[in-house]
This record gives sequence, structure tokens and C-alpha cells, in this order.
Amino acid sequence: IQNLTFSNRFDKIYVSDSLNYVYILNEKDYKKLDSFEMESVVKSIDVNEDEDIAMGLKNGDIIIKHYRDPTKREVTFLKCHSEGSVGGLDFIPENRVITSGEDNKILLWNLRSKKCECMGLINELLPNPYAQKPSEVYMFQARNKSQCISYNVSKDHVAVGINDGTISIRKGMKKLNERLLLNDINVSDKPITELKYTTYGDLLIASSESGDLVLLDANVDYEIVKRMTLTSHLISLDWDINNKYIQAVTGDNKYIFINIEDFTEVDDPLKVNGVEWPRIT
Repeated sequence: IQNLTFSNRFDKIYVSDSLNYVYILNEKDYKKLDSFEMESVVKSIDVNEDEDIAMGLKNGDIIIKHYRDPTKREVTFLKCHSEGSVGGLDFIPENRVITSGEDNKILLWNLRSKKCECMGLINELLPNPYAQKPSEVYMFQARNKSQCISYNVSKDHVAVGINDGTISIRKGMKKLNERLLLNDINVSDKPITELKYTTYGDLLIASSESGDLVLLDANVDYEIVKRMTLTSHLISLDWDINNKYIQAVTGDNKYIFINIEDFTEVDDPLKVNGVEWPRIT
């Protein structure tokens, strides 16, 4: 039993268990009147005078269920990242931010209202063949985790770097569950550590933990047009104002510059002395 509450108004007891179920009991004889399943364990529960049931879920959601009027849809009062770290973050115009993390979620946040406006899943969860108990039936795998994300302002595309070495392109900031491409783009078998669109969204560059660095053409079905291998992955990168160079920090503690035209590392930093950078992260 996770939580329970009693309602004098309805003479009912509302109980939640560790298998995602909520039970409604008759207070007089304790017989079960009804039950329903939620998407996650209900850790806290309360009922108002209209018998709207407010539930705080283990996955970080707060859900309002209109129990007396089933024609009304459940209301998601709050959503959040609820497990592991949040690795990906990118700012979007009009005071919004998009994030990805280790909990299989992509979330769009409104910085003014401080609420989540849209949620997407990185990938469907796969059954765990080694599960010993119900709570282990579904486990997060590399395919469900992301540590980088980038927003394409001109095309309203969202690129998600996934820990299984693939990149998933979503159709828009409000269409986070809709894939632009039937299959995700395979870069390597190691996690995608950083990716970023150019200012106008025509190119996307992505780095993998394997050291692979790829350049993708966002105008042609995200075809990989250039590839190189570095001694280490990138953990941060920025495009210059003309999208001819990137500057980056690597996992082996180097600060490097890459010429996009021939896709090689710049051997002398003095060659990029006059290059302008719109932002430095």
C-alpha cells in the first residue's frame, strides 16, 4: 500500500498500491467498489467535493481524474523529468526550453508559466526478460536515454541524441512523439554526446562517445554528408556566425576548432582569430 485517503462526503476510502492501481472501497463494509490503473505508482492521493481525484505519481506527474464524470479527460497538472539526470537542453524562441534525460522523456517547458507544455517519449520501453518482480518488467535501456537535444528554429524540427548511438528527428516542439523519418539515424554504437543545428537549420553536427563526428544535411532527409573520427567525443560545441567553423571541448580535455568545408581539425588556432561566434557555451 502506497497511500490512502478517506472521504466523509462519499463514505469511501481511496487506496493506491505498488502495482500502479487505485482502489475505491466502501467505508461501511470495506468492499471494493471500483479500481483503475495509472501509468505509474500513485504515491499520494486526495479527493475534493466533486470527487475529482488528485494523484501524485512516482514518475513525477500530478494527475487529476474526474471520477464522477468519465466524459471529462484526465488532466495532467504537472509533468517533469523524474529519474536519472537531465542531459539535453536547448532554448527555443518565445521563452521556451526543450529538455531530454535518462527517464525516456522529451519535455517542452514554458519559462513564463513554469509548466510543461508537451511531452514525448524517446522510445517505447521494451520488456525486461530478466525481471524478477513486477517493478522490473520494464527497464530503461540505452535506447530510452538522451544527453543532448537541439532545436531547428527555421524548420521546427527537434533532434534528439540517444544513448544507443542514434539520432531521432521529431516533427516539431509540439509534436514530440511524431518522427520525421521512419528510422532513426545511426551514427555509432556509443551514446550521442552533443549535437547542434546551424543558425538557419540547414546543417546538423553530432558527436558520439566513439569519437565519430558527423555532419548531416537537414534539407535532404538528414543524410550524413561528412564524417571524421576524433581522439575523443565532444562535450560542448558552437557554430560560428557564418557556419564555416565549429569550436568544441572534447572528452580528453582539448579545446579544438574544426573547418566544416574540408571537415578537418584546424591545426593552428591563429587561423580562426577573426571568426565571430554568436554564442560561446
